[in-house]
This record gives sequence, C-alpha cells and structure tokens, in this order.
Amino acid sequence: IHERYPRSGPALYRERERRLRGQLAALAPDDPAAFPLLDDLAVALERLGRTGEAIALMEDKYRRQVARNRPERERYSTHANLGTLLVHANAARAIGDPAARDRLSQGVWQIRDSVRVNPGAHFG
Repeated sequence: IHERYPRSGPALYRERERRLRGQLAALAPDDPAAFPLLDDLAVALERLGRTGEAIALMEDKYRRQVARNRPERERYSTHANLGTLLVHANAARAIGDPAARDRLSQGVWQIRDSVRVNPGAHFG
C-alpha cells in the first residue's frame, strides 16, 4: 500500500508569508500576539527555501522575549522552531564544516531547551 499525501506548494507559503506580514504590521512590536505569528512566518520562510531568514527571525524573536522578560514556558515554541531550523540548515554540512557543526549543536540545545521548559508538549 502506498500512502500518498498532498504537499502544499510554494504559492501557499508565499500567500501565508504575505498574510502574516500584514498581520504583524498591524501589531505593535511589543504586542505578545506577534510571537505566534512569527513562528508561523518562520515555517513559511523555511518552506520557501529561505531558512537563513527564518533562523534570523527566530533569533530576533528569542532576543525580544528575553528582553521583555517573558516567562520561559512562553519561549517553548521559539526553542523548538529555532532548534529545528538550525538542524535542518546545518545537518548535511556538519561533517566537514566546523561552523555548521557548531550551529547544528546549537539547534540540538534549542530543542533540548524546548523539552526542558515544556516537557508535556507533543503528547508528553
């Protein structure tokens, strides 16, 4: 039996990026409602092959959360998404590239932090 699932194409993610950027523009930069939108935007950017931009977005989100003293549990999605992006971007090059290996390691630590701050996520 072959299981085939439809995959969304780039048009969906371009539209998602457009919509999310519009929603973010309507919010004040300090509005906590912006943080989940940034997660969605980072995923759309990665799906469009713009992983570096997605990583920069998540790193900025993390800095803003820390600067605003947001509770660590609220940073779960930032750790999880940033870690995943760093792993995706660097895993293939990590064997021969020390900088990629370092970024891969940072990604693993981000994922570990996500589990630490919210161990019950993803069905425990």
